Amino acid sequence: MLVSLEKLYLYNLLLVKIKEFKYNKTKKRIKNTIEKTEVIYIVDKTTKSGLSDRLWGSVSCFIICKKNNIDYKISWTYPFDLTEFLVPNKYNWEVKSNQIDENKIVYIRNNHNNSIQEKILKRIIRENNITKVYGVGHLNRNEFGFYYNYLFKPSPLLEESVNKCLKEINCKYISITFRFQQLLGDFKEIGKSIKDKDKKQKILEISKKIISDLYENNKYNQILVTSDSTTFLDYIKDLDYVYVIPGNIIHMGFSDDKSLENHLKSFIDFYMIANADTVYFVKTNLTYHSTFAYTAAKVYNKPYKIIEAKY
Repeated sequence: MLVSLEKLYLYNLLLVKIKEFKYNKTKKRIKNTIEKTEVIYIVDKTTKSGLSDRLWGSVSCFIICKKNNIDYKISWTYPFDLTEFLVPNKYNWEVKSNQIDENKIVYIRNNHNNSIQEKILKRIIRENNITKVYGVGHLNRNEFGFYYNYLFKPSPLLEESVNKCLKEINCKYISITFRFQQLLGDFKEIGKSIKDKDKKQKILEISKKIISDLYENNKYNQILVTSDSTTFLDYIKDLDYVYVIPGNIIHMGFSDDKSLENHLKSFIDFYMIANADTVYFVKTNLTYHSTFAYTAAKVYNKPYKIIEAKY
């Protein structure tokens, strides 16, 4: 059974395993043959969202299931197996592909429209004698950090990589994130690209001043700077109070790159932001209002602040 949400952006697939009640001829239930409803959160090749949206979806869906006593699993297999970077913490969400019964699954196309997501999932759960859900997507924001850490902890590879960066900084720090998309021409993505060299230089200079102003107005000796633009990071990395995490930058929603090393960089960025004392995000008239830094801040419930600027 396919529940289609046409004309809405395809994000993730939720697999909801359905069983039925059996009734006798008088319509009275003689045996409840329902097995626990099982929700399997899917991230595969059809998923087009970025890391933070995938994490929000997996956690929000788990909150619904946890509060309704529904078994929950995550099948995150593309472009990497999630267990390379995140492993179960207090709840075993791992599922093998041979454990997914394709003949007993309802497919739901999950998208930006949270109200539609919630209505569809409510209907399916209600039909299986579940009476209460709390939403899917970027919902339950105040509970995200608790349930994220209930589900996940860093894999040994990720933990070692993050600890290496923390040792290099060797002090308390704040973080600031810029999301340029393809504005500076680093790679092909959505959004416009600036061709004029003078305009591009002006953007770099304004962004650099934002960092220097932040440094002058805070007591911290180090600022972690994260961005999707190698051009920008190369421009500011020589500032003696700036820490930049080395590595290639990719956006998993726009790349089929399966290199674990490249994707590891995204998770290191995420956890290094999460460990900052305060998380800043730069919102401008030309750049994308990403949720990456906000999501990372929620992991350990760190203060999150937006710096507004104009290029």
